[in-house]
Amino acid sequence: MIEGSDINDGESLAKTRMETAPNGAIKFHVTLPSGRSISSEWIAAEKRKEALMLWVDKVREQIAEDVSAITAEKRAKARAALQAAPAPVVEHPAPAPATSRGTMIEDPCTHAKNQVALLEAEVSHWNCELVIATKHLGTAKAKLAKWKQIVASFEDTTGEANDDSAHEQR
Repeated sequence: MIEGSDINDGESLAKTRMETAPNGAIKFHVTLPSGRSISSEWIAAEKRKEALMLWVDKVREQIAEDVSAITAEKRAKARAALQAAPAPVVEHPAPAPATSRGTMIEDPCTHAKNQVALLEAEVSHWNCELVIATKHLGTAKAKLAKWKQIVASFEDTTGEANDDSAHEQR
């Protein structure tokens, strides 16, 4: 499954094909990992750099949409399989005799096994949450790195100094 952190802008750009019209206008094409193809609108050649950055964002957005659709489909299939499966038959032990205080005593071994089953389910739940959180963190880090590169490329091409004081005076 493709996640946001797995989306490599360089790879997306490498897979992008550029079509040039006789008037110099350009159009981008790419086949997404899902197999779906997307294309941009025709763009004036002088707007190529800005359009390329927007194109990379659009490709990432489309990949994320494909991933969401695939994930939703898998979840729906899993839910359907769970709902179709017969409920397990659980045999309950006979109630323990009442103590002199009137409370029920559960067999210590059964109680321990029940606690293990509950805690295994809880561990599984938190492992899933950890995987999701880790993927979101990776996506955020990847986006941060990409935008830092974009800022650096603008500063390199416009001749701006990498000086924050220049930005503060504006």
